[in-house]
Amino acid sequence: MIHILRSDGTEFVAPREVSPIQLSDKMDMQVSVREPVIAKDGRTVGWLAEFPNCCTSYPIPLVLVLYRDGTILRRIVPKTGLPLWRWAFLEDGNEVEYYADTVHSNLNPTCELRDVMSGELLDEWHRGKSKTLPGWAEPFAKDVGDLEGPSN
Repeated sequence: MIHILRSDGTEFVAPREVSPIQLSDKMDMQVSVREPVIAKDGRTVGWLAEFPNCCTSYPIPLVLVLYRDGTILRRIVPKTGLPLWRWAFLEDGNEVEYYADTVHSNLNPTCELRDVMSGELLDEWHRGKSKTLPGWAEPFAKDVGDLEGPSN
């Protein structure tokens, strides 16, 4: 789990998250974290909370947790409810971008850009919306794959 030790000596241990989607009673609690990142501002930290999944042998990341100055600011779940596979801070920790998609097969790639303080959705891209990724989403180009989707 996440344990933050600040420069002033104060500590923060992140609580386990509850799954944002309906799972069985045995599978609704966070089991691990991945991709912890400290923003350039040195005050904002984020990580992906992972949960058990019925159909995989590994947990899946469903919530992006954002922390600043001793408290959890926000818990972000993509509009699609799909797992968040990659993410990053932008603007010195004032914005986050992330890539979400299905567990297998790259069926519904989505990229979202959000304001950290308000949680407001600033921009989004999903397959079929545009044949080009917005500049902020370029780091996810390999993950997204074919912008138009599989050919029929």
